[in-house]
Amino acid sequence: MTYASLYQKYRPGTFDEVIGQEHVTRTLRNAVENDQVFHAYLFSGPRGTGKTSTARILARALNCEEGPTSSPCGKCRPCIEIAAGSFPDVFEIDAATHSKVEEAREFLAGVPTGLTAGARRKLYIIDEVHMLSTHAFNALLKTLEEPPAHVVFVLATTEPHKVPPTVAGRCQSLEFRLVSPQKLAEHYIEICEKEGVKAEAAAIEMIARQAGGSVRDGLSLLDQTITAISEEITVEAVLALTARSESETVAAVVDAVAAGDPARCFKLIGDLVDEGRDIRHFVAELNRYFRAMLVTVLAPSAPGLVQLDESAKARVAAQADLLGESAILRGIDLCGGVMTEAASGGDVRFAVETALVRMARPATDPSPAALLQRIESLEKLVSTGGAPPSPSSERVSETPDGKGSADVEAHTPAPNPASADPVVPSAAGSDENAGERVEAGQPPVASAVSGEVPDFDYLLRMWPEFLQALRDKRKQRLHALLAEGRPIALEGNDLIIGFGSKHQYHADSLTNSRDQFDQLLAEVYSAPLRIQSRIVESVDTSEPEAATPEDVPAAPASARVRAADTSNPAADASAEAPDSSGETPISPTDTSEVGVVDLVREAFAAEVVEEYRSE
Repeated sequence: MTYASLYQKYRPGTFDEVIGQEHVTRTLRNAVENDQVFHAYLFSGPRGTGKTSTARILARALNCEEGPTSSPCGKCRPCIEIAAGSFPDVFEIDAATHSKVEEAREFLAGVPTGLTAGARRKLYIIDEVHMLSTHAFNALLKTLEEPPAHVVFVLATTEPHKVPPTVAGRCQSLEFRLVSPQKLAEHYIEICEKEGVKAEAAAIEMIARQAGGSVRDGLSLLDQTITAISEEITVEAVLALTARSESETVAAVVDAVAAGDPARCFKLIGDLVDEGRDIRHFVAELNRYFRAMLVTVLAPSAPGLVQLDESAKARVAAQADLLGESAILRGIDLCGGVMTEAASGGDVRFAVETALVRMARPATDPSPAALLQRIESLEKLVSTGGAPPSPSSERVSETPDGKGSADVEAHTPAPNPASADPVVPSAAGSDENAGERVEAGQPPVASAVSGEVPDFDYLLRMWPEFLQALRDKRKQRLHALLAEGRPIALEGNDLIIGFGSKHQYHADSLTNSRDQFDQLLAEVYSAPLRIQSRIVESVDTSEPEAATPEDVPAAPASARVRAADTSNPAADASAEAPDSSGETPISPTDTSEVGVVDLVREAFAAEVVEEYRSE
C-alpha cells in the first residue's frame, strides 16, 4: 500500500475539522444552511492554513446526497469523488501553471454547460489565482460579471494584493489566518495518539512553533520526525532535524547585542551560513522578535499581541528591559534596512553582520537613532546610581624611611571627608606594618588572591562595593543582572545569589557569565570566591548599607595598603578642608553632580560650555 503523508491523511473533511478558521467556517456554514451561497469567493491567507481544503469541503456540502448540508456525510459518491479529485463538476486549476489567457478561456468554456447526474453545483477552484496574466484576469472578469446560477468560483491566493480590484470586488473575501501554536500542538498530539507514536509535550510544542502557524508545514515536520525516530519524539530529535531552533538563535543574537558582543554575533551568523540556513528568513524572524520586545515594553498587559509561551515571554521581557525602547526601535529599523538590501540583490550576510555590529556598538554609528540609544543608556546608568569610570592613578607614598614607592591603586569610591583614615592592624601582627592603613570606605584590594575566605556578614556589608566595581568597569549588563538578586548564603567558596521566581532569565545569565563575576569577586574581596545563582520565593533587592570603616576587618597580608604620611600632616588636612565657599568639595564619584557630567563627557566627548544651577 502506498504511504500517505500525514497532511494528506488528516486533511479536514468537514467544517468542524478545519483548525483555527472559525470565522471562515461559520460564514460558509450559514451560507449553505440558509441557501445564501455567493457566486464567487476569494480565499486569502498564508500557505498551509486550509484554503483549498475548505473549498473542497464547500463543494462536498453543496453536492452531498444528504444536502445541501453544512455537515457532508463523506460516504456518498459525490463526497468520495470530490475528496479524491475525480468528481466531474468540481474543477481544480493551478493558476501558476495555467496562467495564459488561452488556458483560462479553455477551462472557462465549460462554465455555461449543464450539470452531470448527481450534481447540484459546479465549482471552479482556482489556486494561486494571483499568478494569472492580465488577459487571463480579463477573461475571468467577464464570467464573474454574468455568472450562471449553478456555478460557484473559489479563488485562492497567498497574495491578495496582486488580485485586480475589479476581480476582488466581485468576490466575497474570506481571510484565513495563521493558527496559534497552542491549537497546533493540540492537533499534533491527537494525531500522534491516533498513529500510536509517543511524544514529549515539549517536542510537540517545538514543532508547533517551528510550523509558524501553518498546519501543513507542521504536519510535514512531524511526519519527518516520526520517520527519523526509533521510539519517542524528543526535543533532541526535533533539534537534530531542524539543525537549531530559529527562535533560540534569534534570542542568542539579541543576548549578544545586549552584551555589546559583536564577536558573538559574527559567530552565530557564521553558524547559520554553515548550516545552510536562509539568512533572509533569519532577519525576518529577528525583526519579529524585536517587535515582540517592543510590544512587551509598550503594552505589557495587552493579551494576545505576542504569541509566545510563558518562558519565552519572560526571556523577551528581560531582554527588552536590558536593551531599552530606543535600542529596540533602532534594531527594527536596521532589520528593515537589511531586508531592503536583500530585496535589491545585495550581500545579505555582510548587511546583517554590519547591522548587528551597529546594534551592539552604538558608538560606531553616527545616526540620530544610535545617539538616542546612547543617551537612554546614560539615563538608565544614572538612575541606577552608576558612576563613570575613572582611570587608574599612580600614587607615590612615602615610607617612614623617606623612600618613595609607587603603588597603582584601582579606582574606588572617594573617602568620606568627615572620617579619618582608620589604622588597620596587620594580619601577621608584625611591627613594621603597624602604620599601614586602608582608605575609608574602600575595601582592601589584593595584589594576589589570599587563601582566606571572609565570613558572610562581611561579604554582605561589602556588597555595595562589589556593585560599585561593576559600574566602574562599565559592566552595565552584569550590574543589571545583579540588580534583581541579593547574596543569601556562603557555601564554602561559593557566594549564593538569590533571585525571585520571575527572574529565571537573570539567574541563567549570571551562570553563563560566571567567569567574569568570579574575577571581580577576587579583586574586591581578595579571596578565591565563586558566584552561583539560586531561585528562591522572594528576594529583598535593596542594597545593604555600605561597610563603615569600623566594619572593615583586618586586611589579608597580601592586600595593598597605603602607608600613613606622618611627615606632612598638613597634606591630609588640606585634602579634606572646605573650599573658600565653606562647602566640602564634591566627591568625584558623586553621581548627582560630577558623575553625570563625567558620563556625558565619556559618552559623547563633550565639554562643559556653561553651567546653570537651579535655585
